[in-house]
Order: sequence, then structure tokens, then C-alpha cells
Amino acid sequence: MNYADFMAAMRHRWKLVLGCLMATLLVIAVWTFFSPRIYASSATLLFDSLASEAEGGAGAAPPMAMASVLGTQADIIRSALVASQVVRNLELEQSPAVIARWTDATGGRGDINSWLVNSLLTNLTVVPTRNTNVMAVQYQASDPEFAALVTNGFADAFVKTQLRLRTEPAKVYSDWFQDRTRDVRARYEETQARLTRFQQEKGLIGGEKLDVELSHLAELSNQLAAAEGAAADARARAAGGGAMSPEVQSAPGVVGVRAAVVAKAAEVQQLETTLGPNHPQLITARAALGVLNSELNQAVAAATRSLQVASSAAQLREAELRERLAAQRQQVLKLSGVQDQLAVLQRDVDAAKLAYDNVTQQLNGARLKSEIPQTNVSILDRAGVPFYPVSPNVALRLILGLLLGLGIGIGLAALLEWLSPRVRSSAGLRDSVGLSTLVDLDEHRRSRNQQARGAAA
Repeated sequence: MNYADFMAAMRHRWKLVLGCLMATLLVIAVWTFFSPRIYASSATLLFDSLASEAEGGAGAAPPMAMASVLGTQADIIRSALVASQVVRNLELEQSPAVIARWTDATGGRGDINSWLVNSLLTNLTVVPTRNTNVMAVQYQASDPEFAALVTNGFADAFVKTQLRLRTEPAKVYSDWFQDRTRDVRARYEETQARLTRFQQEKGLIGGEKLDVELSHLAELSNQLAAAEGAAADARARAAGGGAMSPEVQSAPGVVGVRAAVVAKAAEVQQLETTLGPNHPQLITARAALGVLNSELNQAVAAATRSLQVASSAAQLREAELRERLAAQRQQVLKLSGVQDQLAVLQRDVDAAKLAYDNVTQQLNGARLKSEIPQTNVSILDRAGVPFYPVSPNVALRLILGLLLGLGIGIGLAALLEWLSPRVRSSAGLRDSVGLSTLVDLDEHRRSRNQQARGAAA
């Protein structure tokens, strides 16, 4: 059958094609009319990537990481944990209608909560929006109000679950860090007490005693140097000529007596020139001169002894300072060893304090996380009651009915034409008998009609 015969057959059997089309549309209409209405309600959730990373201090998450986060959050929404929370929040297990549906579906066997969780998850759809931080949560049900109620229930339950997933581990960490803080604090107090006892036993106040002892050692060293110089000078004066040494002759006691001796000697010499040798006045003057010479000798001896005493005292002072310097050196060496032990104890105290500060800081952070009622997800749009069902799709079914009706009608017409073939064109006649046609009456008739219309015009 060529194209012309096919089109001619369709024109001839147009009532059959139209009847099939109308019958198919009628069946589609009846099917659509009796199909249950399914309503879909949607809510959108917004995930704040900056808030999720603020605690870690890493800034906004990269797109690939955020996509992974959204995928994880979608799995959490579809989890039995969130669905169970929805059942508890909405008290679905106590609804008579839900109990009746459960009884019809299971015959009253099994757990109604598990059945509700599976039923809710079956009709739940979670779709992350591409290249955004927004996620759509959709639930389908035959009751539009129930669909909106369950959708909002999933959104609220997810936010609460997200908060619980954040705060409960933080509370556990807080309790652990609190116990750890007590242990670290006890160690810190123990090391501090050990350091204090050591300082008290060694007579140390802070860390300044070694500096004081070193300063005292330097002072003794300077005093010894000065004492050595003074002792050397005293020895030089004591050994510088005895009674005729300049130090003895210039002594105050010697100078005064020597002046008196010189004056008395001059007086005796003058009296010897004027008086006789046995004159009482001359004898008295000579006796006084002898007394003065005796006093001069005593003064010289006293000055000499004074130099020797000063030399001995300087030597004793030098020896004493040497002993004190040696003892001070031993004390400094001893304190150096004590200072090393003190430094070790101080390092232990510093390490314990640092550990205590770190644990305290982590404890405060964990406690803060466990007490902040905030997550990185918020409900952007709550679900509303839908007005139009998403199923059945009337427009789609009409299109399918048209295509199916036309297909059935055309197929049935073609089948009848094949079972009872007819010649409906000159081309079909040529194909059937294998002979050429002399004239096509239909074409001749159409040509005459066209000529008649042209003449009338």
C-alpha cells in the first residue's frame, strides 16, 4: 500500500479512527476521574556554609565540599531517626485514621511506629538544589493538609535532630574535659606544691637568691683585692727601716717629742757656754733632756709597734676575706646545683599549667557548643496546603490518550484495509494489475470542476 492509498483509506475510514480516539479519551477520562488524587507539599531548607565552618575557623566551604555536606544532610532527613521524631511530634500513632490504615495494611501485626516510619519515608523526596545551599523537602499524600503537616514535621524534626547531633557530642566532650580538667588541675597543684616545698627547704625566695649570692661574691672579691693592697702596703711600711723609717719619724707622737728634745738640747748647749759644768741649772736641764730622749725612744718604739700591728691587722683582714671568699664560692656552686633542680621543677610547673590552660580552653569551647541552641540550617520556606494534585496529571493523560487513540484508530483502519484491500487510486491500480492507466476519472473530474469554476469566475 502506497502513501496515496493509505491516505485515501484513512479518509474513507475516518469514522473508525475518530471512534477509537473518542473511546480512548473516554477511557482515559474515566480512569482519571476514579484515580486517587495525590497532593505534594514542599518546604525548603537553607544551609549556612559560613556558620558551619565558623567553629573550625576555616571560612566558607568549597562547592564540592558543600555538595557532599548537602548529600549527607539529605541522607539524615531520609533516616529513620528523623522519621521517628516526626511520628512522635505529630502523635501519628494515636490517630484513629492512621491506626485504621495500619490495621488494614498489616492486620494489626507488627509495630505501628515502624510501619509509620516506612510509610513516611516511602512518600518523602529530598532534592538538593543545584549549585546552591538550598534543599527541597517534599511529601506526597492523598490529603493536602496531611501532606503539608508531614512536610513541616520533617523540616522541624530535622532542625531539632541537627541541633541534637551537634549538642549531644559536645555535652559528652564537655563531661570528659571536665574530668580531664580535674586531673590536670590536680597535677598542676601537685607540681606547684613540690616547687614551693623545695624553695622553702633550700631557703629560696623566688629565683633571686643566686643573683644575690653572686653579687655578694663579687663584692667579697673586690674587698679582698683592696685588703691585699692594704696588707702589702702595711708590710712595706713595717719593713721599711725600723725606727729610722719615714713612717716612724713622721708619727705625730714622735714629731712632738723630737721637737721638745731639739729645744731642750739647744737650751743645754746654751747653758754650757755660760755656766759651769756643776751648775744646778745646767744639771737640771741635762736631766730634763735625758727624760725627753727617753720619751722619744718610747714614742719611736710605740710608732714602730703601731706599724707592725697595722701590718698584722691587714694580714688578718686579708686572710679573713680569703676564707669568706672561698666559702662564698662554695655557696654559689651549691646554689648553682640547686638552681638547676629549681629550673627542672619550674619547667614541670609551667608544663602542667600549660596543659591545664589548654584543657580549660577546650572545656569552655565544648561547654559553649553544648549550650548554644543554634545550627547551620534554617527553614527558608514552610510547606503550605497544595490546591492542585500532582497526580493524576490530567494534561499528560490527555496527550497520551490522543496519541494512543490515534494510534489505535489508525492501526485498526490499516488492519482492516490489509484484510480487505481496495483500489483507491490510479497508482494502487497500477501496483495491483501491473498495467498503466489510460485515464484517471477522479483526476479528470477534478480537472473539469476546476475549469468550470474558472469559467464561472
